Amino acid sequence: MRRLNLDAASFQQLHDKHSGDGAAVRAEVAGIIASRGKMHNPVTGSGGMLLGTVAQLGPAYSNPAKVKVGDHVNATYTQAVAISVDRVTPE
Repeated sequence: MRRLNLDAASFQQLHDKHSGDGAAVRAEVAGIIASRGKMHNPVTGSGGMLLGTVAQLGPAYSNPAKVKVGDHVNATYTQAVAISVDRVTPE
């Protein structure tokens, strides 16, 4: 995953909760992902959109979209996608 774009509901809720403190919002996003294994805001029930590049395809993946290693992809239902993050940076 190269980028996680929060949906408007999650961003607004976290922004308001932390009075616009970007570092606190990023820390909470990292905490949500660490505790839940995905970006699924427990207050709003929403998540965001993942953008990235395919690094590998597992042997059990049936590949209905015919993606290849190196393809750029996005996933819009982050509440159902297991992820982990190394760092959260503003952009």
